[in-house]
Amino acid sequence: WSKAVDIHRALQILGPDDIEVTIGLINALSGSGRAAEALEVLAEARRLSPGWQGDVRLDLAESFASRELGDYARMQAVAARAVATGRARGQRHLVAQARRLEGQAYGWLGRLAEARSAHAEARRFYLEVGDQRGVAIAWNDEGLIDLAQGRLDEAERKWREALSIGRAMGDRDAVALAKNNLTLVLERRGDDAGVRTYLEEALATWEETGRDARVLLAVGNLAILHMRTGNLSEARRLGERALTESDLQKFFNEVVTTVGEILDVELVKVLELLPGDAELL
Repeated sequence: WSKAVDIHRALQILGPDDIEVTIGLINALSGSGRAAEALEVLAEARRLSPGWQGDVRLDLAESFASRELGDYARMQAVAARAVATGRARGQRHLVAQARRLEGQAYGWLGRLAEARSAHAEARRFYLEVGDQRGVAIAWNDEGLIDLAQGRLDEAERKWREALSIGRAMGDRDAVALAKNNLTLVLERRGDDAGVRTYLEEALATWEETGRDARVLLAVGNLAILHMRTGNLSEARRLGERALTESDLQKFFNEVVTTVGEILDVELVKVLELLPGDAELL
């Protein structure tokens, strides 16, 4: 994300009137833990470029930044505005993205029925526009709501749909995410061997693709598994690896977003509520 910020800063100097560059900068700032700054850039862009007013993509960027700040009420409200504007203009792909953000916000707010409806509609729009990766992401989102409501069979079915789509596309990250999600069902069913297999496969993929925050989450999940099954030496090794990560602050900045994609709503709320600058310590 930090490199993306630098790149988009440079591009903005060269093309200050390019809305896509500005949106890229806003999203990069949000993703690098600088969401407040992202919203400042967004407000300035709207002030200086009145022709951009009402652009759904700016609302999507604002909703994303609000998520990173933990302002889920604003996240939902802005996403709903984007949905309404996108519907009126027939922008189905943008509506799909907005409904996904709205569904995430509803989940964080504990409004699970509305979250389920939003994610299901996002999936339908992704399917209509032919975005298979979006469909897989939506299946993952829906599965998280099922898990939060104790519907393990439904969660597993949806994550296996996401896994199948990821494999068909050759999208290794989508496959790894689906496998990681499936461990949440396998763990509840006592299938520790299945949990370990999927976590190790997901970890290997994220190590190769440089998804640092997800690597550390997979490492942490494996450490917990080994602790639960009595393999304390391996749990200790994995714990030490996490603690010697070269950029823990980057991890802390990114981890809540990543957990929001991977884990269930209740755990995410616990992580968000821990005080101070060392949320996970």
